[in-house]
Amino acid sequence: MKLAVITDLHFSRQDNVQLPDRVGYFADIFLLKAIQRLNRYIKPDLLFIGGDLINDANDDDAITMLEELKQLINLIECPVIIIPGNHDPAPDLFYQIFERPLAAVDINGVRFLPFIDEEQPGYNAIRSQSDLAKMRQLAQAFNGPVVSLQHVPLFKQGTTASPANYTNSAEIISIMRDNGITLAVSGHYHTGYDIIDYEGIQSVTVPACCEAPFCFMEIDIDHAGRAITTTHKLSLPDNLPPLTDYHIHTHLAYCGENMDMLKTLQIAQLTGLNRVSFSEHAGQLYLSNEDYWSSAYFAKGLAGCNLENRMNDFLTALKATSGNFLSGLELDTDINGNFTAFQADVDQVDVKIGALHALHIDDFDDYDAVKKEFMYRTEQIVKNNVDILAHPFRMFRRCNLPTAPELYEPVAKLLKATNTAAEINLHTNDPDPEFLLCCINHGVKLSFGSDSHNLYEVGELHQHLTIMDSIGYLNRLDEVLLNIIPK
Repeated sequence: MKLAVITDLHFSRQDNVQLPDRVGYFADIFLLKAIQRLNRYIKPDLLFIGGDLINDANDDDAITMLEELKQLINLIECPVIIIPGNHDPAPDLFYQIFERPLAAVDINGVRFLPFIDEEQPGYNAIRSQSDLAKMRQLAQAFNGPVVSLQHVPLFKQGTTASPANYTNSAEIISIMRDNGITLAVSGHYHTGYDIIDYEGIQSVTVPACCEAPFCFMEIDIDHAGRAITTTHKLSLPDNLPPLTDYHIHTHLAYCGENMDMLKTLQIAQLTGLNRVSFSEHAGQLYLSNEDYWSSAYFAKGLAGCNLENRMNDFLTALKATSGNFLSGLELDTDINGNFTAFQADVDQVDVKIGALHALHIDDFDDYDAVKKEFMYRTEQIVKNNVDILAHPFRMFRRCNLPTAPELYEPVAKLLKATNTAAEINLHTNDPDPEFLLCCINHGVKLSFGSDSHNLYEVGELHQHLTIMDSIGYLNRLDEVLLNIIPK
């Protein structure tokens, strides 16, 4: 079975002056990053959240912060076990918000025993005699692997660098050995440690999610109770060239959720991005919400619509923001192939992203007509001197149709002829690596775009890098990625 573990979020409303590496003020964002990655790619059988969800149980906002985290945890698509840590409110108050776990939770042939142990001096813990008895009883009553879950690391004294342990760890480990409990999973020690093995008992402590590189862990447990761990980092790997996320929206997007330009830059820096591009929907800056989503601009053109011009708001916000970023626009076209933007405004930005968001045909069951319309609209977009073609082929997914691999080469040739990069974009999209290889073979540059509408998406390039690895170009990013320099 596959266990996911997130621990030590230390959610807070302000910087931690005494421990500046503890980035608790973005704990909700990093939690959501982890949950979205778990749901979409890892798909665990169980999520264990190992305590210290907030940084200060005495904070006036403590309960509200826990309730906010609960709303995010509710998004996970698997069962959840949550225990409090030493920074959280007392269990009786904590479990007024979260569901108290059962004494034993059985998932896919593995029994999990969650413990809430008494804190001891030096950030240690002690397991009570009643809980030790419960360990024996619940382990003996189960014919399969048994895992102990707790906040404080549990290991034979002297086998790890963790300064925190159980004051009665020898007694606990003896009970584990005698009753077939093969694995102990903990948090608390922020550095964490991978599996250590002592007399057939494995112990692992998951690194804190609140400190770089902002980790969570995947633990695969076999039928014998043996574990293999994979540590997932929410920050980018250290050994990569400087990366740019060219496709990030702002607070001005109608489709935005919680975007904030300053927070975007902070998250980018924390996760190791070199640069971002604030690339807002041009049509949304000129048109009302209704006119944009009804595609009124397509038939009428920009000049035929009632303008609610917020372009100056966008340009002013860019000028008021300091940091390492590019300015950009995501540009639709009308029926005549003209941008939904005035050229004078387009000329002021660094990055022009051409985007196809709708096909205008009567019969979407006519696959040949869809392909013909797609190619025609794509040609119109790239002939407008754009830098990047946004989410190529996503329209087929949006129309619940196959991607049409026979169009990969014609599109790649079109991009090469117009010096346009192909975007790797996973926002409601799954790019086909074969198309990207086709682009590379034709000398077309690629660009990374998170298409962020929520702050958790900023710099979320894990799958972009996975795709590049799958086609053999992870170590050759400098050769194939677009590099736009700010004006």
